[in-house]
Amino acid sequence: MTSFISVGAEPWPASIIKIVVPFPSGGPTDVVARLISQKLGQDIGKTVIVENRPGADGNLGAMFVAQAPPDGNTMLFVVPAIITNKFFQKSAPNLLPQLQPIIVLNRVPNILLVKPTLAVSSVEDLAKLVQSKNSDISCASSGSLPTVGCELFRARTHGNILMVRYKGNGPALAALSQGEVSMLFDVANTAAEAVKAGRAKALATTNNEPMTGTFANLPMMKSKYEGFDLVSWQGLMVPRATPKATVDAINAAVNRVLKDSDVRKAFDSAALVPVGGTPEQFGNLIEADDKKYAAVVKEAGIQPE
Repeated sequence: MTSFISVGAEPWPASIIKIVVPFPSGGPTDVVARLISQKLGQDIGKTVIVENRPGADGNLGAMFVAQAPPDGNTMLFVVPAIITNKFFQKSAPNLLPQLQPIIVLNRVPNILLVKPTLAVSSVEDLAKLVQSKNSDISCASSGSLPTVGCELFRARTHGNILMVRYKGNGPALAALSQGEVSMLFDVANTAAEAVKAGRAKALATTNNEPMTGTFANLPMMKSKYEGFDLVSWQGLMVPRATPKATVDAINAAVNRVLKDSDVRKAFDSAALVPVGGTPEQFGNLIEADDKKYAAVVKEAGIQPE
């Protein structure tokens, strides 16, 4: 039975609940957000919609939620960009103090993809190309870990790589498939679809352990370059002032959703590992990743622009 938490004039859950995805539609965040919203709506007996608010590598959507009424009825779908944006953008607001974690939904490694026509079959082949004097290799920078991946690969290979910015992983993957850029670090769920369709070639995974499924035979980047493990995640956050009772009610509902057989099946086919757990556990993950990526960014010599 759904618990109704009174928050001022608005109870949770309201008749319509909004999950804000701060990236364009069609990307990996959007796909999972729509699945979660559908199942959450069924669980609590309310309408849960997804609203895309792309811009500034996720900052615009995050700012919108941070300023929303703290009633739990407007949630933010988050990825590590909520941490890493400050490393890339001088003007990026630090939104973490204005938000609080609800739950981490899953974890997912990034896959090093190259365009289908690029004449490489391994990370070593790609490294030789970017190290050549006449390198014309470009890497799709779409914020967060894809950008960290590009920059870290450039730092580790001392290679010549042109960074090309995109507004999200969806547009970046489309550009790679069309041959507009040479390489991309993409999350496993959308990378799998592109590889199966022949729109990209997979060279390696940034996971910290061997994978199963589509990418079971891929080498790990960290076996070639120590510390090259970039594991993304997706989760939900709400405005900081949202009462604990509401946060706990949402957390309980989403934990139930993560046990749904359809969700498990969809996650498994997309190489997503369901996580769940408490708001405190998600908060600890965010804190740990903040420290980790600060160190990676320092090594790669990334300067905010």
